[in-house]
Amino acid sequence: MEILNNVKSFRQFIMFKYKSENTAKNYGSAVASFLAHFKHLKEPKEINADQIIGYLMQFENLSTRRNNHSAIKLFYRYKSAHGESSKFRFIPYPEKPDTLPVHVNKTEFMQIISVCDNAKHRAIICLMFDCGLRVSEVVNLKIEDIDFSNKILNIKQAKGRKDRKVKFTDVLFKVIEFYYAEYNPQEYLFNGQTLKGVPNNKYSVKSCQEVVKQLTEKAGIKKHFSPHKFRHGYAMSLLENGATLDEIGNQMGHNSKKTTEIYCKMNNKIIQKIISPLEQIIQENAYFCKAIQYEKI
Repeated sequence: MEILNNVKSFRQFIMFKYKSENTAKNYGSAVASFLAHFKHLKEPKEINADQIIGYLMQFENLSTRRNNHSAIKLFYRYKSAHGESSKFRFIPYPEKPDTLPVHVNKTEFMQIISVCDNAKHRAIICLMFDCGLRVSEVVNLKIEDIDFSNKILNIKQAKGRKDRKVKFTDVLFKVIEFYYAEYNPQEYLFNGQTLKGVPNNKYSVKSCQEVVKQLTEKAGIKKHFSPHKFRHGYAMSLLENGATLDEIGNQMGHNSKKTTEIYCKMNNKIIQKIISPLEQIIQENAYFCKAIQYEKI
């Protein structure tokens, strides 16, 4: 089977249609592994639905299985002259586990910042937590995207090829200003190491992930934090401070209101507002208070 050409043309298709380097890289890698698994066959079309299901089932992690399902399905859509491949007619999409995302709260953020003595790392952490940016949006942010006069960040062509505007606070401005004076970035707000004589190489996603990992460990926090947990912390902060779901969704760049609604399930203030049956009985029935030896405060 000709694997390299298949993967190369597939990645070019993704870049042409979706203009996403991350998707092209991740989906291309997934399809390359998939085709390598069936390299004894002559063409991808010879792989039947049962074989595809068997391949997907080897991934115990549901998130990994879902990602591979999406990549392989898009590959066959690309290969098929009639759009959606009939191979996937009976291959269900793995259900997403209904779990609540972990987020960085304000106390944990302060713990992390207190052990951060690097101006660039501090600026990255504050930017993610104060603006709710995805890590890809952080590394792709250019100096020209910051509207200093109107105190706005212009996030351009982010996930889903969407533009949006995010509030740029005075406090964050001071953090960025301190970093800027020390590092003097030229094009991208956060530059990485100079590679092959290119001075304006942007900071990498992997570097951001490593910064978060090291600072979390240094702060003595046992939770596993990734850059995305700061984005969740931003959303939770907005909700706790009275922002509507529409306002939060706009600031986060969500395509669906259902994505934003997950934060309502995590909000302690909303949960604590609920009056339980026992609380209602306590409020209405003095005899019950005596029966369970409960004293009102």
